[in-house]
Amino acid sequence: MRTMNTRFDGFLTRLSISNSSTNLKRNFGSTPLPILNKRLTMTSTDPFAKAGYRLHRLEVLNWGTFNQKVWHIEPNGDNALLTGDIGAGKSTLVDALTTLLVRNDRITYNKAAGSDKRERTLKSYVLGAFKGEKLETSHKSKAVYLREPGTTHTVLLAYFTNQNTNQVVTLAQVFWLADVTDSPHKFFVVSERELTVKQHFVGFDSIRDLKRRLREQKEWVYDTFEDYSTRFRALLGIRSEEALDLFYQTISMKQVANLTDFVRAQMLAKTDIDQTIETVIRRFDDLNAAYEAVQQAQRQLLLLEPITSRWQTYKQQEAAIADLAQIADELPLFFAYHKAQLYREELDACDTYYGIEAGKRDELEREVDDTTARLNDLRIARETSSVGQRLKAIAQEIDSKNDVRAKRTANAKQSRELCTLLDLATALDVATFTVNLRQLNQVAEQLDKHRVVVQQERDRLMQHLWQLADDRNELQTEIVSLKQRKTQIPDRWLTIRRRIAEAASLTETDLPFAGELIRVKPTETAWEGAIERRLRGLGLSLLVHDTDYSRVADAVERITLGERVVYYRTIGHDYRSIDRLSAQSLVNKVDIKDDSPFFDWLDTQLRQEHNLICCESVDEFRRTPYAMTRNGQVKMGKMRHEKDDRRDLTNRRDYVLGWSNEQKINALTRQLAELDAQLGRTKTQFDEHERVLKQIDGQSRAIDELRKQRDFADLDWPHTAAEIEQLETERQTLTGQSSELSRLEEAIQQTKKTLDLKKEAYKKQAEEVGKLKNQTTTLADKLYNALDTMDVVNQDADLLESFFRSDDDVMEQLPLWLQRLNRLTIPNDQLSSTHKAAIVERLGTADLNAGNIERKEDELRKQLTGKDGEIDKLTGQKERTGQDVVKKMQQYCHAFPVESRDYEASVTPIAARDFEELYQRITDDDLPRHRERFRRELKEGTINSIVHLQMQLGKSEKDVKDKIQKINERLAEITYDTALDTYIQLVPEPVTTADIATFKNDLRNCLSNSYGDTDNYAERKFADVKQILDKLMSQDEVDKRWRDKVTDVRQWYSFGASERYKETHTEKEYYSDSSGKSGGQKEKLAYTILASAISYQYNITWEGAPRTFRLVVIDEAFGRGSKESTRYGLELFGRMNLQLLIVTPGEKVNIIQQIRSACALCG
Repeated sequence: MRTMNTRFDGFLTRLSISNSSTNLKRNFGSTPLPILNKRLTMTSTDPFAKAGYRLHRLEVLNWGTFNQKVWHIEPNGDNALLTGDIGAGKSTLVDALTTLLVRNDRITYNKAAGSDKRERTLKSYVLGAFKGEKLETSHKSKAVYLREPGTTHTVLLAYFTNQNTNQVVTLAQVFWLADVTDSPHKFFVVSERELTVKQHFVGFDSIRDLKRRLREQKEWVYDTFEDYSTRFRALLGIRSEEALDLFYQTISMKQVANLTDFVRAQMLAKTDIDQTIETVIRRFDDLNAAYEAVQQAQRQLLLLEPITSRWQTYKQQEAAIADLAQIADELPLFFAYHKAQLYREELDACDTYYGIEAGKRDELEREVDDTTARLNDLRIARETSSVGQRLKAIAQEIDSKNDVRAKRTANAKQSRELCTLLDLATALDVATFTVNLRQLNQVAEQLDKHRVVVQQERDRLMQHLWQLADDRNELQTEIVSLKQRKTQIPDRWLTIRRRIAEAASLTETDLPFAGELIRVKPTETAWEGAIERRLRGLGLSLLVHDTDYSRVADAVERITLGERVVYYRTIGHDYRSIDRLSAQSLVNKVDIKDDSPFFDWLDTQLRQEHNLICCESVDEFRRTPYAMTRNGQVKMGKMRHEKDDRRDLTNRRDYVLGWSNEQKINALTRQLAELDAQLGRTKTQFDEHERVLKQIDGQSRAIDELRKQRDFADLDWPHTAAEIEQLETERQTLTGQSSELSRLEEAIQQTKKTLDLKKEAYKKQAEEVGKLKNQTTTLADKLYNALDTMDVVNQDADLLESFFRSDDDVMEQLPLWLQRLNRLTIPNDQLSSTHKAAIVERLGTADLNAGNIERKEDELRKQLTGKDGEIDKLTGQKERTGQDVVKKMQQYCHAFPVESRDYEASVTPIAARDFEELYQRITDDDLPRHRERFRRELKEGTINSIVHLQMQLGKSEKDVKDKIQKINERLAEITYDTALDTYIQLVPEPVTTADIATFKNDLRNCLSNSYGDTDNYAERKFADVKQILDKLMSQDEVDKRWRDKVTDVRQWYSFGASERYKETHTEKEYYSDSSGKSGGQKEKLAYTILASAISYQYNITWEGAPRTFRLVVIDEAFGRGSKESTRYGLELFGRMNLQLLIVTPGEKVNIIQQIRSACALCG
């Protein structure tokens, strides 16, 4: 070890370090740095003048520029002044002493000089960095080291003595490096005897040998600073790490810049609340898990309840359908019974009515026979005379001529009508008839040409009508579909989505079209058509969440959709640089639905693929690389241009964007009205052409008919009429010549009329009797069928069937058959009373009779089983209910895939029973159990832990107040102003900032009514707890700073200093954070506060405490202050029996020496 010469010269020991940079450059380490020690004895008779543990010696080996040799300073427990030129190594020695006492991660080396942590490091000290060397490849520099890794080791050693107790403590740390890229390795040594570097830390083969040797010498050897610190603090009487933090802070402290910060950091321990907070958080995690279990159970019930209720509805509908089907099956039995009664009554009536009507028929038959005989007698009498014979011949000739005239009249009428149809003159003579025949070929040719033209136009109109009808039906369907939803997506695309969703076991809401989530802004309607055209492809694309991608891909692969379908897997986009959007960009003219989970993906997609500038003019369009005009022309770069006019920009029928289709419905409704008007006009034109074609066909047939009339005589009915007139004249002449003949003729005519009347009456009566027989047969057949339906025929089948097998007249068999029917039993109990009542209720108040019973039966059957009947409607409702049940099952399975992995979403009793049992289990077991656990965790767990947290904070707050009181007791013993006999007291003031006040209030809210009768299971209580714990658990930097602030009770108070008179204890002046004071006043207050802090942290009393730590190092402090403040500080530290190691440059030593004489009086 290098020894140093010392001499005693006053209050301070002067340790002088000369600048040895020249020697270092020449031969670093070969010559020891000259250190001058000047020690003065203290002028004090106090037996405790050198009380406590004091630094006796500091040794370093290979530390910084102190190379190869063992270098040391020896204050020997006295106050010391460490001086030297700038760069001589004063701070290097201070950093060595700091390293021995303070955890390395808290140290900023050379802190007093304002260095940052990167300037000097433990590694640079171990390797001996002494200069920087410029790199050739850059403007940066690299460090040049005195020592190579793996060749040396570094030792720091401090030897402390306690004169009053004759105890010593040695602290040492050993460092070494294997490679320049490594961090220093180290171990720590604590001993209760005097150790030296030369005797105990050199001359070994390896670090392992050194550690083993030290342990064999019964020294404490540690691998961690924590264990090492715990041991030496116990030996040196250092109560807490805060004392060492104060030791470290004091080294570089120039003044108390902020009194509150100083008191908080140096006098008050940080509230040790982390473990308690972790306990609260852990208990809250349990509470939150219980709460989530309750919430999940409630969410499950929310989804399961509709499943069970809709399943019950489904079963009720199924039962109702079965009941209606049974009623429909029993309708024949119900009506068969009533038919049997009604038809039996009707047959009795027929039997009675037949006797009356048959008598009338027979009477009329006799009257006809009598009248016929009388007429024959009259005719014979007339024909026996000569005039009668001529009259008979004339009558026959007139009859013949009348036939000819009738035929020719008909031919003439037809000819007239046909000529009128063909716009030809009526053929009243041979000449006109001949001209007409010659014109027929020309008219036929003109008609054929006209037919071709009209038929072609008719066919065109027919095709147009079909197209318009198809368009109307499609438009009407689209409007109906739009009214049932809000989207503008066409119905056929919704059908495609429905098919994909069903195949993928998803809901339609899981697969939105992009167009359902994008709309043109209401302020940009002028651009709506162009934007719709540009985004139509994207709008008709399905968006698939990444979790659903595999199912959708499989579904699309399996089914044939009949359309070109595009869907996007909405994962992150490949990165593409996007310039700042222009105000005229298409992206800024559309909105994306805010609450959509696809918002971010759509926003990026629009920015990357559709960031087009909407240009108002063609000139602007030509200048812009990526642009679009209002008419839909698109420019993608400098080369590619596109304009697709296959769809009308203004036709809202083609619009697909937006989550409201009201405008589209209005537009399509107007289109429908226009289409109806166009359809009406076209139909009118078509009907007109049809009429013309029919007219042409009629004219063609007229030509054919006229061509058949080759002889005008076939039309000349007037000639025949004239011949008949001549014959009538002759007959009248002959008849007038015989009165007997006239009498006979008159009788014949009168009898003939009477006979005609009798025959007509007989015919009608015979028809009425025939109808009655047919009616009887029909009623009998219906009665048989009704009895057969009720299974009554089996009682006497031969009896019932004999009526139909017999050859006898039906009406003759009827009385006997009816008489035998009375022996049969017709049951009336084949239907349940419930079903009878249901049938009667549906029949209403209408009376049944034989005439309406079959119609009523048919109507009721259609009401039950027909299209749109009760069963049909209820079946539709049941199917929709079943679909709803499956949809809700799928929603549950999608929401809870793990819990439902073994469940099947189908309308089957087994699947439904699984969901019902799950619902019952959650309702009866899971939810009550989770709620009970939640209540228990809330009250017994989280609330209790918060109570503990509040109690610990309250205890910490009390500790703060107690510590301030103890510090004030120490401050009261220090005379601050000797002339006025004043002292300083710290004054704590509660901090009223919102964050701390809110935190305290939130804690109180968490605990309000916690132990009363109030049920703690409440959303409000949980919300109170969650509100505060969410922030306590947050990893956000802002929340972390908030947590550190509000849970550190020191932050609950700010501190001022009150200067008071000792005599009256009244306040002279109040200092707030040293504000408004001169430099000397600030230094004086700083020394006072620092002295009280040291006194408190070192546990020093004025009466003396032998087992306490007494070393204080101050780097360049007293040299900067005024003489008065420096004198005050030295005097104060001297009275407290502290060992001062004052570090100052050589040129400032005289400042300290000027006040030395005054300081010597401090003893």
